[in-house]
Amino acid sequence: MIHHQQIDLNDMRLFVAVVRAGSLSKASEWLHIPKSRLSRRLTELEQQLGTTLIDRSRKGVRLNEVGEKFFEQAQEMLAYAEQAINAVQNSLETPNGRLKITISTEILRNILAPYLAEFLALYPQISLDIQTQNQNINMLQQGIDIAFRIGDPIHHDIVARQLKTFQLGLYATRHYLERYGIPHQPEALNHHQLLQKDDGPAWILHKQQQTFHVHSPKRVISNDFNLLERLVNDHAGIALLPEYYAHHSNWQQLLTDWQIEPVPLHLLYYKNRGSVPVIRAFVQFIIDKLQDETGNEKGR
Repeated sequence: MIHHQQIDLNDMRLFVAVVRAGSLSKASEWLHIPKSRLSRRLTELEQQLGTTLIDRSRKGVRLNEVGEKFFEQAQEMLAYAEQAINAVQNSLETPNGRLKITISTEILRNILAPYLAEFLALYPQISLDIQTQNQNINMLQQGIDIAFRIGDPIHHDIVARQLKTFQLGLYATRHYLERYGIPHQPEALNHHQLLQKDDGPAWILHKQQQTFHVHSPKRVISNDFNLLERLVNDHAGIALLPEYYAHHSNWQQLLTDWQIEPVPLHLLYYKNRGSVPVIRAFVQFIIDKLQDETGNEKGR
């Protein structure tokens, strides 16, 4: 009875080497394996196959009819195995495949988009599937390889590489402030039209030993920073936004003598996927780019 699952590929290699060498002695010299051990391994292979393959004699080894057929097939199997190993090694050297990424629209626009063309040019065998999401989703259910998230992730199966931190500020247009007045103290915010991201940072302001929590109801709550940017630009109120929105010439930052805790940007992937070549290549590329941008090492 043949037990295919018990046949060792290394035993097949030894068998092929013995046939090519023409004798156990020569094969022993080539392989640097004791002749007794080599003979024992061949005997075990024949026992697993349930038939003899080699007629042993003082003059060397000679294949019987079954052995000739096995030798031919074994050579092909070993060649296929070598091709498979080479294919894996090549894929490790040259990452290829599709990478599925989820990211919020504002992080895509302000952080990731400027680097995508360079990444695609550097890795021509990688294709990207980028899905914009403004809410956290289940990466496993959606088949996501990499996610970008603002804040501190808590899932224990996730690796979180901190890319950078964003300073936060309170912003409004000068037109809005001319109409409703400039708040000079945090308490004054309670009398303004406040715009908030629903899962965004808390409105907590610090100044030396003072801390103020803004608990007043928000006029608009949205999961999209871009909508809040548009509302601020349309003079609809005051919003707590990351620093990369502060480029508008008609905006004014408020309460600048108070500090707001900065928020981190993380790149997320599952622990058991970190060694996948396409994921590893993308993660390292983005980390390197943001290190070059800031001059500091980001990520952990």
